[in-house]
Amino acid sequence: MSRKPTVDEMVSAVWIAHGIVMNGGVLHAVEALAPDELGIATAGYRRFGFSGAANAFAEAQELAKSASEAEESRLDRDYARWLCRMTPFSQAQLIEPTHPEVNLRCPRHLALTR
Repeated sequence: MSRKPTVDEMVSAVWIAHGIVMNGGVLHAVEALAPDELGIATAGYRRFGFSGAANAFAEAQELAKSASEAEESRLDRDYARWLCRMTPFSQAQLIEPTHPEVNLRCPRHLALTR
């Protein structure tokens, strides 16, 4: 894409990428998304302050051809840890970033240990 993606395009790409990660993992998302889709999703993750996810995608792109099962599992754990460190369900911030109910905390039973 030669032009800068719109906010709506970034929101859509982040939701699509997140759905693919939840179904098959970070490496699967990198392999399944077209390069421009992955670029927009990564830009969206960064734009909305989700750099942990963007970093996982960048690392997965580097490892895509040579990733072992252990590396793939680590990427998925890193994404899950990032997801739980966010305010829960803060994906809602992508739609309504100023909504007062978005300011919640991650429930203890969902927290992952380091």
